[in-house]
Amino acid sequence: MVNHQLIQLISSLTKSEKRYFKVNASIVKTNKMLLRMFDVIEKNKDLSESELLKQLKIPSKSNLAVMESRLQALILKHLRGFHSNSSQEIELHHLLVEIEILYTKRLFKNCAKQILKAKKIAISCDNHLILLGILKWESYIEKEQGKYLLQSQNKLKEILNDETQLLTDYTKLIEYKYHTFNLLLLSKNKVVAQLHKEIEFYDKLVNDGFFEIKTNHTFEDKLYLLNFKGMYFMSKGDLSSCLSIYHKLMLEIESSNKKNILQSNEYFLALNNLLLLEVLN
Repeated sequence: MVNHQLIQLISSLTKSEKRYFKVNASIVKTNKMLLRMFDVIEKNKDLSESELLKQLKIPSKSNLAVMESRLQALILKHLRGFHSNSSQEIELHHLLVEIEILYTKRLFKNCAKQILKAKKIAISCDNHLILLGILKWESYIEKEQGKYLLQSQNKLKEILNDETQLLTDYTKLIEYKYHTFNLLLLSKNKVVAQLHKEIEFYDKLVNDGFFEIKTNHTFEDKLYLLNFKGMYFMSKGDLSSCLSIYHKLMLEIESSNKKNILQSNEYFLALNNLLLLEVLN
């Protein structure tokens, strides 16, 4: 059987992604056979392994498996290029790679410039993990370039304080994420007895104000909190409160300056839930 994951990957590609892949992959002559395999699978996704071997004139199944792996890796490589600026998160990951390369080459001024660029983007989209990674490189640069002892020590303490605060904030975020995903899984799997037990636990947390949105919450914090509260009220049959929460969630998403947020899964899921609740109410 032809690699199912490869077939799924090819099927998921948009017209623009396919065009980008073919144009850029064809520049390298050694990709000719892989591009031929891509075309054959794209035209007939139900093709059997023996038919694919015959069409591509591949001598053995082991050779086919190697080619399938190479094609999948090639597609993903070009998808990285296609989506390089589609979100701040992807852009930040690329910047971190550049920062590491520049640091390894001991080009510290160039490295510091990329750190400042990445830090600005990471702060704007409240990405705790990327910020921690950036601060790591910032401390490395200070270690290498610090000319004045007291000034460098103060800078390192400032970085330490920032890292400590980020870890505290991130701990809260992953708690919100856990409770949101936990309630979602219970609801999806219709585990009624366990759901009732969890709701009793969540009643206490809600009454204690654990899920209240505060001014210092990040955009991602608010997404988890509002999604949790929406599912919480839905589980309790309080459709009116649930509808109100999803109105707030939509407003939060539409007010965000996060790149391509209106094309995200978060937006379409929230919109779908809102429309469903409008009908139910």
